Amino acid sequence: MQAVLVMFRNDGERRSFSLSREMTVIGRRQDCDLMIPLGEISRKHCRIIRDSDSLRLEDLGSSNGTFHNGRRVQEAVSLSLRDRVRRRAEHTRAGELHRTEADAVHGLVS
Repeated sequence: MQAVLVMFRNDGERRSFSLSREMTVIGRRQDCDLMIPLGEISRKHCRIIRDSDSLRLEDLGSSNGTFHNGRRVQEAVSLSLRDRVRRRAEHTRAGELHRTEADAVHGLVS
């Protein structure tokens, strides 16, 4: 399964990250696969795990929590296209899962 995580900033800017590895660690440490240098992001915040044709999201004991479609992640959850991943419950920065960058742009327009 090809997948892209699209990160949205408060100012409307977005960035896309291909999820091509078996495991993608997200956090503020420099050795994370996706580094987000913000104080409210834990050093190793969460990870996305690829299993053949599926993806799972797992919180790594983060202080502020990881949220999947508005619900706090307590154990690994399956991800589907257009799911939303947030660092906190509030509607601040978010990531959205898409099959390709073109799908992400189409999803933002429709």
